[in-house]
Amino acid sequence: MIFCAVFFMGIVSNELAGMYMVQSNGGIQLSKEEFLTLMIVYFSGMLAYGITYTAIEADSPTMQILDEVAKTGDSGMHLDELGARMTDEMLLYPRLADLVRDKMAVNDAGYYKVTKKGQILETIFRIQRNVFRLPKGG
Repeated sequence: MIFCAVFFMGIVSNELAGMYMVQSNGGIQLSKEEFLTLMIVYFSGMLAYGITYTAIEADSPTMQILDEVAKTGDSGMHLDELGARMTDEMLLYPRLADLVRDKMAVNDAGYYKVTKKGQILETIFRIQRNVFRLPKGG
């Protein structure tokens, strides 16, 4: 759904910029440069969505840590206390459930295995990290 909205926004932005011509049959004919511009906008939106999806879908571990430490105010929180609060129930299990729900992994008698869909997504993000020379991590 979001990708359709991004695609539509690209068409609308081209219309507002006067970058297209309406054909007599009501279709839109873009020049090669205009189509390239539209695709850049579309794929940029798609990548931005892919990067931010997990932050929208669930609390990130970083935000959970910040939230816990912020609750203590100026006194701060010792690493041992923070470690005790950051449990598997809070960090690990919700993410495993998300992977299984989204068919990125399966639970086979307690053993989690990555599905083809999960392998494809992992490959896309690995290639993206390599292209932009990004370190692992969130």
